[in-house]
Parts: sequence; C-alpha cells; structure tokens
Amino acid sequence: MTARDDAIVIAPAEWQLTQLAQSRARIYGTLSAIYTGLPGEQLVKLFSAWCASEQVPGQMPPSGIKIGLNTINSWLEKHGSTPSEIAALETEFTRLFRGLGREKSPPPPYESVYLDSGLLYGPSTQRVADIYRRFQIIVKDNEPPDYIAVELDFMRLLCEKEALARQSQDDGVRELISAENDFLREHPVAWVPAFCESVRRFDITSFYAGVADVTEGWILNDQVVVRDLLNCHLN
Repeated sequence: MTARDDAIVIAPAEWQLTQLAQSRARIYGTLSAIYTGLPGEQLVKLFSAWCASEQVPGQMPPSGIKIGLNTINSWLEKHGSTPSEIAALETEFTRLFRGLGREKSPPPPYESVYLDSGLLYGPSTQRVADIYRRFQIIVKDNEPPDYIAVELDFMRLLCEKEALARQSQDDGVRELISAENDFLREHPVAWVPAFCESVRRFDITSFYAGVADVTEGWILNDQVVVRDLLNCHLN
C-alpha cells in the first residue's frame, strides 16, 4: 500500500459498541437524575466523581462538556465543603428549573414551553407521549412527558435496549439506533440548547451554568455519535 492509498478504517468490535451503548446510557441516566432535583450533597458527590474522571465514551470530552466540568470543578473547589453553599444549590435548582416567573427564572424545561409558544401540554407534549407509548413507557411522578429529565431518561432506556440487543445479537439494533437518532434530533436537540442558554443567563452560582454546558455539550456530541452509528448500519 502506498502513502497515497486510502487509510484503512477498522470498524469497532461488537463488544466495543456494546460498551459504548452502556456508557451512553449511564451518562443519560446521570443527567436525568440531576434534573429530577437531587439533594445538594448528592449533587456535589456526583460531580466530584465526574470531574475527577472527565469520561465521555470513546474520546476526550468535547469542548462544551469540558468547559462545563471545569466550571463545576471551580465551584466545588471554592464551595464544595461549605454546607450552606451546598444547601443553596437546592434553592437555586427550584428557581432555575421550576419556572418562578419571567423576571426571576428561565422558562421551565419542558419541550412544549420552548417549541409551542410557551404552552405547557402543547402539541410537542403529545408527540413525545406517543413515542413513549410505542415503547410501552409510563411516565411516573406526574411529570409531563416532555420534561427534560423524562426525555433524557428515555434516551437512557433506548441506549440500554441497544446494549442488550447487541449482547444477544438481536436484529433490532438498527431499529433502536434509528429510534435514538430520530428522538434525539426531533426532541432534545430541538429545544434543550435554548433552555441551556437561558440557564446560563439566569444562574448566579455558576454551578448550574456548568450543568447547562455539560448537558448541551453532551446531547450535541451524542447526536453526531448516533448519526455515525446509524450510517454504519445503513452501509
């Protein structure tokens, strides 16, 4: 082979793709848990471990994720051992993510609020609910199906299903990746970046601005990962 020949591209082994799906599921699960409103101490422990590892499946963290983790790590170094500051994270969570008013907080993180002219339970909510129904998913805790934590948890579920399908050499892998690609593109990617920008504008602690950077960086990076996985299965 000469230097001008095309480089050989070695496809990942199936076990590597299984591990990738499992890692993606863990990150989606972690992000979903954050948006359910973890107690301050749990939140600090979670990000202390994440900042220490800086792990993103298959690569170094993309710039958005790395910036977010650095911001959170700076907060942890200054305030992570101060009980009053840790407790304040819970108050700030309520202000930022539960929609206390236009002057005080971002529009709350529901897809319909961002895509349906500020309406809760708009057409977007029904579209998301229809997708969950196809996968026999029942949303618990009385949250609307288009709440950010629920959408991220649905991506966790799809990734877990993909990993199990790969382990059992199930023919449904391609269908699951296609579902991941479609849901991610049409739902979280369509509105979560705008929400994250609002969080960065309103946050006074810098901690949740970092969370917003990690969230946005992750879903945009994963969109590329899933698209590449789908293209591999189509070729």
